[in-house]
Amino acid sequence: MIKYLDCIKNTNSDFKYNEKLIELLRSNILYEDEYILAINKPAGVIVQGGIKVKISISDLLDQIREGKIFKIVHRLDKDTSGVIIFARNVNVARYLIEEFKGRRVKKTYLALTSGIPSKNRGVIDYPLVKKYVSGQEKVVIDENSSKNATTRFSIIAKFKFNKPFMQRPIIQVANAQLYEHCNSSLPKVHHLSGLSSCDFSAPFCYPSTFFCHLSAMTLRPGKIDCKQAHYTTFSIKKSDSSAKRWNETRSVAYLKLQPITGRTHQLRAHLAYINCPVLGDGKYGGKKAFVDGIASKIHLHSYSLSLKLPNGKKITITAPPPEHIIKSIETLHTLFQETNTREACKAVIKKK
Repeated sequence: MIKYLDCIKNTNSDFKYNEKLIELLRSNILYEDEYILAINKPAGVIVQGGIKVKISISDLLDQIREGKIFKIVHRLDKDTSGVIIFARNVNVARYLIEEFKGRRVKKTYLALTSGIPSKNRGVIDYPLVKKYVSGQEKVVIDENSSKNATTRFSIIAKFKFNKPFMQRPIIQVANAQLYEHCNSSLPKVHHLSGLSSCDFSAPFCYPSTFFCHLSAMTLRPGKIDCKQAHYTTFSIKKSDSSAKRWNETRSVAYLKLQPITGRTHQLRAHLAYINCPVLGDGKYGGKKAFVDGIASKIHLHSYSLSLKLPNGKKITITAPPPEHIIKSIETLHTLFQETNTREACKAVIKKK
């Protein structure tokens, strides 16, 4: 079953792409009744079209459920995943739009950020305005503006390097093979040929960006004993004798966010302003938003919406985070050798 936009590519025709996108959206339906349809929007899918937009969810709404027209009542950024709801008819749309305007819909987001807030929980309260910065439209802090914007945050988990061995040189290797002895006469072999690098200080669970921390030995092509249970043959591709240091400025936080207002790019702009940009958000965070070994996609997810339906029934709709956020959290556990944060993360992440 298709769950993420990464699974489809617009390589043949717009028709085939649209068919696959419709299938993707149908498979990501979270909730539906006589009032609303809720979807776990994949990252990379645009909600509503524009001049330069070829296809969006709004163009396909009548095909998700054949013959039924849905109305847009709120939006998510293209690169933000998660819960989004659509109204079944005009009257429901009017009702829900007023609920959003009246701030009676409770929204909860999850985010990974480059940098850790100075407090475990707090409120970011800075007005935002749209401006052109370096040729692109952005929202920026303007304390003289009357357009207030408020975001509550709390830290779910922290990831930071604080051990001296993390300052060792980084060695990229090629043509690596991991031999694993499993109480048998012949070892199991994991072929890692073609990878850019390998990590001998951590398990082989994120093979696209591994690093060697091997300052205590002479580096040359050959064999390395690794925890006595493994050994690896390799050839050196590139050696960087300058130690890469992970410090507080390169730490990562896993945050729960609750926007009280609903300004465009509010969460991204607020987090960047407190020097904790969303991972992968180069528009607001620049180079700081990218961390070695972590996917470059934006790590921001609309986790839940709590609202009251026109009949008075209160519901909460939740969406499991996308695969790239789940993988990034697992990678952070490995890179930062954290164990005490796993349960905190599992308490929030719910996989389908």
